[in-house]
Amino acid sequence: MKKSWLFIGLVVATLEMAAAPWHYPQYLDHNIPHRQRRAIVITNKSDAAADGDMLFVSVKDLGLAGRPSKDIRVVDDNGMELMYAIHPEGDTLVEDGSIVVPVKADAGQTVTLWLYWDNPL
Repeated sequence: MKKSWLFIGLVVATLEMAAAPWHYPQYLDHNIPHRQRRAIVITNKSDAAADGDMLFVSVKDLGLAGRPSKDIRVVDDNGMELMYAIHPEGDTLVEDGSIVVPVKADAGQTVTLWLYWDNPL
């Protein structure tokens, strides 16, 4: 099993989040926009590419405990919606759980994923 060392930083600075455009139409659910999003900044600090390596992002660190798991949407910087998993599986995100996302990043590269939630539907 290949191991890559990935560094994750949760970006919460309002100015940074406001500066990047929201990903159309991925931030919509039934044409209703999600009200919240957060950047997940990932730096591959290894000397090998990460090609779909699974990254476990803490629900507690995201502040999303208690949210419905179906409310989550993950998008890469190119606007591509990504498959993800909730661990442990369930209808609600639990505090000690994770959102598991695949990461593609060349050695030394920093990529940003966007997590959208809080759709009023």
